[in-house]
Amino acid sequence: FQPNMENQNANFRIGQHMEQIRIQAQTEQDNAEIEVLSLIDRDSGRFYFENEPVAEEFNVQNLQTLESIGRGSFTESVKRSIYTPRKLTIAVKIIHMIDRRSGQNDGKGEAEIVREAENARRSAHDNVVWLHGFVVEQMTCYMCMELMQANVDEVKKVAHDQAGLNIGNRFTNEEIEKFLGCVTVAVVDGLSHLRERARVMHRDIKPNNIMINDRGQVKICDFGVSKRLVTGITSTRARTTGAGCITYMAPEQFSDDVHTVGYGSKAGVWSLGISLHELATGHNAFLGLNDLVIATQIATGDPPRIPRSDHDGFSSHLRNFVDACLFKDELHRASLVATEPNCLQKRQFYKRNVERDDRKSTVMAVLDLVTPHLPHLRHNLGG
Repeated sequence: FQPNMENQNANFRIGQHMEQIRIQAQTEQDNAEIEVLSLIDRDSGRFYFENEPVAEEFNVQNLQTLESIGRGSFTESVKRSIYTPRKLTIAVKIIHMIDRRSGQNDGKGEAEIVREAENARRSAHDNVVWLHGFVVEQMTCYMCMELMQANVDEVKKVAHDQAGLNIGNRFTNEEIEKFLGCVTVAVVDGLSHLRERARVMHRDIKPNNIMINDRGQVKICDFGVSKRLVTGITSTRARTTGAGCITYMAPEQFSDDVHTVGYGSKAGVWSLGISLHELATGHNAFLGLNDLVIATQIATGDPPRIPRSDHDGFSSHLRNFVDACLFKDELHRASLVATEPNCLQKRQFYKRNVERDDRKSTVMAVLDLVTPHLPHLRHNLGG
């Protein structure tokens, strides 16, 4: 009887906490509306190139949209497109906006658009998808980004023969681990740059937001729920927990005191660990009928582990790396700060893969296997 009462109390507290998450996230969005229109006027309609210091002015008429290649929240779609002045193939994220003053349109607020664009602009790095710019017309934002060919969730579906592909086992576990080494180095380097240099917390690391391209690069994308880290006591912490996909959230994001002490970049380390576990095993570690069940599993259950077997093809280095990402207590979890003793950069799995000279060729070989199946995986995205 007593353990059952404890579980009921834990579920009640988590349920209350999730309502606080919803309220606090809405408060953050409302507060962020201040002076947003002037920021849109300043930044909208400027197209930047990586190696050119001066931006070009552009508008929607300069964008020729083609087929859908992705979809996000807020009725977003992502389309392969042509930036016609340069005949440059790009990705355009189309976001329907909401004017909270008039209550029109069911979409993303102006403040979130500006935040996503500004944080992506601050975060320029080899392992972060390049943002060319954005333009807002008729309550719709067109966000122009570097084109990437696939995300690692699509790689997972091909590697583990999911989504009705019926292609058999295309990847051995050794091959999967080799690819995961490329992903690990890129995401750790990207997140470390965001924390130390750009002062940005991504807050939504998951397989859908890790991209690969035909140049063999792995990059982080989607700064829609990212947050600037400011000076003072909040320099490495965020207090608003209603960000990101719940199945990749860290245990501390459901703690009773998160609204006062916040959570830090180690929440992204947890998300990376869950993503690597999912890519290795083919399934997400936390499945449930609703968000409350999932939140309870994360907050009160044991952290997931990659199954240990002498014949599964996964190395102890990979398992130990994922374990280091998935300590429930963030004090014991590995960090992104390369100068700290317990950092991901000092783990053998990272060190062995960062020294490899075949990472780009590995990613390109994986993309070659995935590309024929992308039309099937994306068939329900619309035109």
